[in-house]
Formats: sequence, C-alpha cells, structure tokens
Amino acid sequence: IDVDFNDFFRMSNVRSTSNNGKGIRLHRTRFFNLTDTDGGSNSGNGIEITGNLTNTTTNGVLFNCECDSNSGNGIQITDTGGGGVKDINVIDCRTISNSLDGIDATQDVLATNTRMAFIGCQSGSNGVKGFDMNIGGVVMDACNATSNTDDGFEMSQIQYRITGCYSSANAGFEWDF
Repeated sequence: IDVDFNDFFRMSNVRSTSNNGKGIRLHRTRFFNLTDTDGGSNSGNGIEITGNLTNTTTNGVLFNCECDSNSGNGIQITDTGGGGVKDINVIDCRTISNSLDGIDATQDVLATNTRMAFIGCQSGSNGVKGFDMNIGGVVMDACNATSNTDDGFEMSQIQYRITGCYSSANAGFEWDF
C-alpha cells in the first residue's frame, strides 16, 4: 500500500502482508492515522514513513500496529534533508522477528525539532537492533527491547527523554548512547 501526497488519511484494521517490497509506505502525507494495521512478512520494511524538507510527512499516529517477520525493518521512519518528518506518535506497536531493526528512525542531518514519541512499543527477536534512533527530539515511554541480535536501544543524536523503558537479553548493548 503506497500513500503519497495525501492529507487527512486514516486506515484501520488493514493487513498488508507477504508483499514483494514494503508493506505500507507513507510519503508526503500529513495528518494521518494508522490503527490496528499489520505490515508483516514483506520482503522490505513493514511500515515505512518518509519525507524531506520540500515533501514533508507530519502529524501522524501509528496505534496498535504490528510489523513482524519482514526482510527489512519492522517500522522505518526516514527524514532526508532534515525537517521532513516530524510530529509522529508511535503508540502500542509491536515489531517482532524482523531481519533488520524493529524500529529504525533515521535523519540525514542533525535536527532536534522532530517531536516524535514512542509510547508502549515492544521490539523483540529482531535481526539487528530493537530501537535504532538516529534522529533527535524523541520521547520514549514504557518501551521494551528484548532478545534482539544487537543493541536493545541505540541513540545516536541529541535530545531524548526516556522514562520507564526496559531492555533485556539483547546480544549487543542494552543501552547504547
């Protein structure tokens, strides 16, 4: 499912599985909500959110989504150019047994105004990291990373607020700042 240049988009109770590529991709989309959505067993990422400075993706919510057994990342959020992806809330989502990271948020340039929140998310048994946060301005609350092949949580930018998160039985560092 490819959503490109769409405002006020809502999708609930949808499965996008076993695709030869990404399960769900959101690009240049504002004011969106994905609820009870499954992006699993795809040959790419389960859910992918992208944007750049001229094509922004903003004001979105992923709620109770599941991304498992993908050949890529479970959830991939990519901001190329800085300021292109912001105000995204990922709430009660699960990423299990993906070949790469459970949740990967990447930003090409240093920006601290992304205003992203990850609340109550679980990431386990992934092929690399549980949470790979290479993006600034992130709040993480009550998230769990367990039994990942590399780090549980890796934070490589600035301005994080982390409360009540748990990391256990990961092969790399539990917490890597």
